[in-house]
Amino acid sequence: MNNIRFAGILILLTLSPYLKANNDTDYITIINDSSAESCMAYNSEYVMESNDEINIEADSLSFSEDSAINLNNNVQIDFPGGSLQSSNALIDKNKDLIEFADNAELSLENFYLQGQKGSFTRSRNDIAIQDGSIFLPYRGLKVSFDELSGSLDNKLQFKAAKISSCMNYSDGWLIRANEVGLDNKTFRGYAKNITLEIKGISVFKSPYMPFATTDERLSGFLEPTLSSSSDGIDFSVPYFAVLSDHSDITIGARNIAERGSGVELNYRYIKSHTKNNFDALYFDDDKEMQKNFPQQADSRWAYKIQDSLMLNRASGVNWGEVNVNYSKASDAMVLRDITGEITSIGGQRDHYLNQNVIVSSYYKNLTIDIEHQGFQSLNPLLSNGYKKSPSIELNFRKSFKSLVIKHKLNIANFKTTGLHEFYGSATEMGKYLSIVDEPVEGARTYSDLSFSKRYMKSMFNIKASVGLKSLSYDLNNYELVNNDIHSPNAEIDISSIFVKKNEDGFSSIQPRLLVGFSKYKDQTGNPVFDSDAMSYNNQVFQNNRFSGMDRISDEFSNSIGFVYRINKLNRNVFKFNFAKKYTHSDNKVYLSNPNIVNPHKNKFIMSSMWMPNMNNSLRVYGGFDSKNDKLHIGGINLLTRSSIGTFGFAKRYRRMAGNFKQTLDYSEIYTSINIRDGFKIIGKFQHDDKYDVKIESMIGVEYENCCIALRLIGSDKNLTKYNDLYNTNYTYLNDAWDNMINIENKSRINFEFELKGFSASVNKIDRMLQDSMLNY
Repeated sequence: MNNIRFAGILILLTLSPYLKANNDTDYITIINDSSAESCMAYNSEYVMESNDEINIEADSLSFSEDSAINLNNNVQIDFPGGSLQSSNALIDKNKDLIEFADNAELSLENFYLQGQKGSFTRSRNDIAIQDGSIFLPYRGLKVSFDELSGSLDNKLQFKAAKISSCMNYSDGWLIRANEVGLDNKTFRGYAKNITLEIKGISVFKSPYMPFATTDERLSGFLEPTLSSSSDGIDFSVPYFAVLSDHSDITIGARNIAERGSGVELNYRYIKSHTKNNFDALYFDDDKEMQKNFPQQADSRWAYKIQDSLMLNRASGVNWGEVNVNYSKASDAMVLRDITGEITSIGGQRDHYLNQNVIVSSYYKNLTIDIEHQGFQSLNPLLSNGYKKSPSIELNFRKSFKSLVIKHKLNIANFKTTGLHEFYGSATEMGKYLSIVDEPVEGARTYSDLSFSKRYMKSMFNIKASVGLKSLSYDLNNYELVNNDIHSPNAEIDISSIFVKKNEDGFSSIQPRLLVGFSKYKDQTGNPVFDSDAMSYNNQVFQNNRFSGMDRISDEFSNSIGFVYRINKLNRNVFKFNFAKKYTHSDNKVYLSNPNIVNPHKNKFIMSSMWMPNMNNSLRVYGGFDSKNDKLHIGGINLLTRSSIGTFGFAKRYRRMAGNFKQTLDYSEIYTSINIRDGFKIIGKFQHDDKYDVKIESMIGVEYENCCIALRLIGSDKNLTKYNDLYNTNYTYLNDAWDNMINIENKSRINFEFELKGFSASVNKIDRMLQDSMLNY
């Protein structure tokens, strides 16, 4: 026996240089930041790296008859891939099975376990522990249990378990379960007969609940959503499925009390050469719609396809790419009535859905685009307008040193099933005809050829160009008087920059002068397919007054302006822009009203930005009419952040904006106030200052610490509601608008909770704030 004891002492003396005898090592770090994703972090770097040694330390050891080693008092065993600390332990003769007792701590590469009694088989990673806990570092979850058995490489079973990511259950959440299972191959878990406690209060019970044990993409049910709105209780249960490394799908069953049952779907596919997203929602029988419009009641649906595909190169030709942005809905009102929970087909304030497909190809100096462009109106008063299909556009660009030749040729065909007239009939008291009985259809050919050359003279950058714009139509059953338009144009653009450097940055001023000329050609009576008048701020430094290709502007003008900038530490802290356009002759080309002559002759625009630091910014822009002393466009953004919270104010104003000559005048206040101990109040309020009408308001209360987040969000929107949806037999659209429109109050209350480490709820407060005016 003395020889055995001597051998044990000799083993300890031999192994002592390899020991990590530090029983005070902290494997779990406590995180004090209340907004952190987890309350605890695992310090796996303390785990012994793989080698062939087993290092042992204890106050005493002895050998049993089967050559097993008994260790007592202050035991520490370091082995490849882990370590064990306990009061007592036993190692079998093969150094594979380790049995432990009394306050044991087992630290492995991906797990940290504690327990009063148990065993660990290193070769199979089999584990059995009584009265202990396990920490899952991928999710920051701690599971306490009466019994644990299974394999760390495969499946684990727990009896009488408690799950949480909180150091103190009373400050966060706790799930009690009779049985818990973890599959460490699929990273999925389940809990049976559960009770959810929030701050020590039981709030939810369920016979079964699945959950994930990793932050990677996994198939399974997502957290359900529960809302109360003017349509009643809105409940959704989404399921997320991983289809491949590049694709996934989310399907949500949904029920809205006043509208019935439906389903939502979102599919995603992403690779380096392609990106595809498909959204859809479907409600079989909208009860509210059936009550108001029984003759139209049926299924209601909407879908949206967004797809981009890069095509392969072949034989020196870059086949380019295909882009699809195509949406369609069963009726104009469905997206106002039913908002998406997991889909983003269209917002409640969108006026139309895009139905566009474009194929682009490139060959040396030539770009070819083939396009289909259409729309679906989300305003039942209006038609879908013109469909442009097909449209073929060729863009050629060739450089000869400083000389650049460009030619744009566009051939497009326009057709429609119905049209509301916006232009050409606005001569009678500003009223617009409701329906055009026989709308003009046909093809349009547009050509823009230009020659430009750049010069550097002293400190000035000069660009001079001359060109010829041409326009012609081939219309169905419609004779044009002013077909085959050819208008020469010329332009000189002079700019410079003067810079003054200082210790921490620089200041600069950039003056600019543009002189433009485009010969007048009579285009009276020509159709308007896809064009509109540009706003003044967009045409100051352009030799054009129209978007689209239905009008060639007549110009004889010059524009002046400058940009002043102060930059410190590679950041603009102040910026000021000023621009004004001087028109030297009366414009004769127009879209709608020939009586409006030189509407921009006395206007100028300015914008300014001041950002003294990353927490405070002020942006202002405006346009002024010096003849009438009126502001014709304006806006302001103020945003400030501090330890108290965030405050933002936005104002937008524009006189005579839009085809209906409506004045848009609205403002917004946004605030996020940090109260104390993780509580926060968030609010957003939008108001129509012209008509003194609330547009939208949202207020939310949020509580967050390192293991739980609770949000209660109330929103209220004033939306357009059409009482006489399918009766549009009015002489004029503006009369129809006044008679048919009223305001519907769309209120909604959402409750969200996030059990950090256990769930992954979507923060709807962040989604609601994406529509803030501060973002524009």
